[in-house]
Amino acid sequence: MLNLVLDTLLPGDEALHAPPASSIDFATYQQRFGIEQQVADFLQGLSDLAQQHHAQRFEALDTEQRLKLVDALRRQDLRLFTSVVTHCLRAYYSSERVLRGLPSGAVPPFPEGNPMPEDDWSLLEPVYLRGPIDRPVDTPLK
Repeated sequence: MLNLVLDTLLPGDEALHAPPASSIDFATYQQRFGIEQQVADFLQGLSDLAQQHHAQRFEALDTEQRLKLVDALRRQDLRLFTSVVTHCLRAYYSSERVLRGLPSGAVPPFPEGNPMPEDDWSLLEPVYLRGPIDRPVDTPLK
């Protein structure tokens, strides 16, 4: 069920060369960060909601129904939802396989990574000429 939930959250995109989330090693990530119980609670919550709303297992539902149940779990337990989804996103976007597929590249932009275009610093000239806009600390409020 975990892979189905991962793919429901992050299905991947062939046009962007982004694989589905089930292709990452989330089990190792869970162990590394000690979130096995949170993930188990998240999966149990989705299973319970699937039974309550559809009288079916989560795995038997279509994508739209699964997404609605994920949203229902978010409304039911925001902390659990936020924690697990944040970990899913971190695991996905730190995976070498995902980073290699993204068009931005998997290396830092500098000093020897992705090329960065030259900036046009003259765009900041009006801001510089405007001068400071903050109030001195010792000036009382009116």
